[in-house]
Amino acid sequence: MIIVANELLDAFPVHRIVSRGGRLLEWGVAWDAGGFIPCLMELSSPRLSDWVEEQGISLLDNQTIEVNLDAADWIAEVGSSLGNAIVVLIDYGDEAGELSAPYRMEGTLLCYYKHRAHDNPYLMPGEQDLTSHVNFTHIRQAAVRAGWHELWYGTQKKFLVESGVLEKLSTHTIADPFHPVVRRNRSIRQLLLSDGMSELFKVQILAKSES
Repeated sequence: MIIVANELLDAFPVHRIVSRGGRLLEWGVAWDAGGFIPCLMELSSPRLSDWVEEQGISLLDNQTIEVNLDAADWIAEVGSSLGNAIVVLIDYGDEAGELSAPYRMEGTLLCYYKHRAHDNPYLMPGEQDLTSHVNFTHIRQAAVRAGWHELWYGTQKKFLVESGVLEKLSTHTIADPFHPVVRRNRSIRQLLLSDGMSELFKVQILAKSES
């Protein structure tokens, strides 16, 4: 069985934790007369602090990161319920060290409304998409514990090139921009070069065999 999960992991809800005065707290939601507002609360799960300690992450004061427990649980559950299988994860994200780097003081949470991005998740509840970068270190570790092993990891660009996408480019003298050959060439260039997305997106391939 082969499972392809394209932009699935970033759809799981995340916990946003922040370091304040040497303590880990969690961003929550409160209500006032004007609507939803952010608030700080104690960590909602001991797994959050356990994960930060396990990773050896040291946050700066006032630095926020996201922890996606549900996505890690999903890959573990899938692994425990399947025999021979391969899962291909395609999503934007990075390793734990990069996502907790000092320059990422506010984490990676973004909101999208009518194709426009902003960073206020308390606006328009239920009407906008909320997303954050996938922590592939976290996902990989959860997968290995569940019996998966890694086959491949890298950028979408590297994956496509190693898979032979450049061989699908065609030399031509066609002037029509809507011709299928021209459109295919343009699509390949956009996949590899368009505004850095091919580097931001990562491909993680995991396999599991029946013991």
